[in-house]
Amino acid sequence: MPAGGLEIVVPNDKTNLAPYRVLHFLALAVIVVRIIPKDWAGLNTRLLRPLVLCGQRSLEVFCVGIFLSFVGHFILEMYSDRLPAQIGVSLGGLILMTCVASYRTWSRKLDAPPPTQGVRIAKNPEQVVPVHKDVGFPLAD
Repeated sequence: MPAGGLEIVVPNDKTNLAPYRVLHFLALAVIVVRIIPKDWAGLNTRLLRPLVLCGQRSLEVFCVGIFLSFVGHFILEMYSDRLPAQIGVSLGGLILMTCVASYRTWSRKLDAPPPTQGVRIAKNPEQVVPVHKDVGFPLAD
């Protein structure tokens, strides 16, 4: 292997984002997108609901994840870096990020404008006819 090619592969630590790690992630993403259809019923199960919520609120989850990575690093450096502590910090981070995604989804529903009433706006204000939202046409008196 040429020396220049070896330098691309050599940084085998998680601190540096090596090109082979990006290729691995992209290959995995392509495989998942090809295998799992958008309307797969499994995405609506209780088990995968937190994952779907985190995907829908990915920006908020990403920002909180950056903050939590510093907190987790601090906890592991100050107290313990043994396996149970690492598992606890990871699970705590996942739970907190899922809570943030759930909260943002809930708060978006509160901030949404109220649904419109089924009223057609006529050119003449005296000709307003209420429309039932389930039927879609004027109701007879």
